Amino acid sequence: MSAKISIAMATFNGQSYLYDQLDSLARQTLKPKEVVICDDGSTDRTLEIVEQFKRKSEFEVRVYQNEKRLGYADNFLKAASLCTGDWIGFCDQDDVWALDKLEIVSEYIRKNPSAVLIAHPAELVNYDLTRTGDFAWASAYIVYPRLTMPFFQSGMGCGQVFRAFLVKDVPYSYRFPASPKTNDVVPHDDWILRLSQCIGSACYIPEALVKRRRHSESATAENKPPASAQPGKGYLKRRLRKRIPADVLLYHAKFLQNRAIALGLLSDTSSPILLDELRSAKCYYERSAIIMTERANLRRSKLHLRVAILLRLVLSCEYWRAGTAIGGWRSAARDVLEVFTWRK
Repeated sequence: MSAKISIAMATFNGQSYLYDQLDSLARQTLKPKEVVICDDGSTDRTLEIVEQFKRKSEFEVRVYQNEKRLGYADNFLKAASLCTGDWIGFCDQDDVWALDKLEIVSEYIRKNPSAVLIAHPAELVNYDLTRTGDFAWASAYIVYPRLTMPFFQSGMGCGQVFRAFLVKDVPYSYRFPASPKTNDVVPHDDWILRLSQCIGSACYIPEALVKRRRHSESATAENKPPASAQPGKGYLKRRLRKRIPADVLLYHAKFLQNRAIALGLLSDTSSPILLDELRSAKCYYERSAIIMTERANLRRSKLHLRVAILLRLVLSCEYWRAGTAIGGWRSAARDVLEVFTWRK
């Protein structure tokens, strides 16, 4: 049985490219349960185009106009919160979906019943849909069990399809802070990515199911190089040679501690059925912040103390716990170099 997938689209002055995207939704080989569109105060023909699409659509289309500007992140989350499907996919107004996107995603959902997030890459194209030869967030087929994804892994909303309870049962007003130094919160896609790991597993798939249009009017820009610029020969050696200072690790520790604080607030306001997951995730982030602080202390201490901290981390097996702040054997190798070669 196919998954019931809703589409959450945020629009704002999107008349230039909106036809192409809406056409790709209408022609999906597996039809969506519905399309929910939230407009953030467009002053061009966006709403007219959307209403035309609604009248001709074979599936339900609901359109909402915000009374005041929310910004793209909150607008996406509002659209998602109004969906009624079991799964929800974010949809940018200026991209074009592969016609079998929902069908392919539905098959991965069937194969991964414990997943709460399906994520896929996108092909980067120019404003006129000509191919650039690059891909954003290229991935192999990877399943990250709960709380095993690297802390600073990123994703993009146009490549996310997720279980509805991530927006239905958890208030997105308490999103993780974007930085230890500001009061800003993470955008919609980063929030869904991080929250999904607190609740269940994430499935990354290799198919590029969206043509992601990059142009001067985009609300966001890529913050990661395309696949052609991704790590290649000699990358690991360069990474290991790069020393990570103590202040950087302390910054990360504060970052993780702030996530734990946010999870504490969420535990008081979310659905009771998710409390155990949220509370254990809070403890996980607190513990990881402590480990990151230990790694910072290793860099600030004298040699005999560095050795003691390194042994403590090794004997506790933290280096080999997938997804922890230690980050696996690469971080272990760095810390060994820190102790025995990068001395003060």
